[in-house]
Amino acid sequence: MNSMAGHLLIAAPDMVDAYFSNTVVLVFQHSDEGAAGLVLNKPSDVQVNSVWDELDAKNAHAEKLINIGGPCEGPLIAIHNSLAFAEFPLIPGVAMTVGIDNLRKLIRQTHQTVRLFSGYAGWSPEQLDAEIDQGGWFSIPARPNYIFGDAGDLWRKACAKFGDEIVNSIVDQTLIPEDPHLN
Repeated sequence: MNSMAGHLLIAAPDMVDAYFSNTVVLVFQHSDEGAAGLVLNKPSDVQVNSVWDELDAKNAHAEKLINIGGPCEGPLIAIHNSLAFAEFPLIPGVAMTVGIDNLRKLIRQTHQTVRLFSGYAGWSPEQLDAEIDQGGWFSIPARPNYIFGDAGDLWRKACAKFGDEIVNSIVDQTLIPEDPHLN
C-alpha cells in the first residue's frame, strides 16, 4: 500500500457527493487502519475569535475564518509553517498541531502562516483506496503554496496541475515547440 499522506486529493469533476464536490483534501494520515485529511477549500463564516475566548485583541489570527475540515467531528486543528509548534510534520514547510497548549502558543504568533480547521475527513480501512480506484479522486503531492494559498480557486488550480502532470509524464518535452501555434 502506498500512503497518500502528504498528498492532495482532488475531487473528480463528476463526483456526486454533495459534501466533497469540487474539494481539495490534504491527506495527513493513510495506513491500513484508514485515512484522514482536511478539506482545504471550505471556509466557514466563523471567525477564530468567536470560538476562542482566550485570544487577545492584538492577535493577528483572531479575524481569520475557521475552515470546515470535513464532516467528521474532531478537535480544532492547525496547519502551519512553524517548526517550534509542529506536532506532526506533513511535508517540508508544513506541519499540523492539535494539542491545546501548542495551539494557544501558535495562535499568538503573528509572524506564522496558520490555517485553522474544525472537523476532518475520514475514511475506513481501504475505503479511500477504493474511491481512488473508482476514479473519485485524483492525487498530486502537496505543496505549501496549495495549502496556504487562495482557497477560492484551489480546486481549479489543482485540476490544472494534475492535468499538467499527466501530460508531462506521457509526452516527450523535447518535442513540444516553444510556440504553441507550431503544433
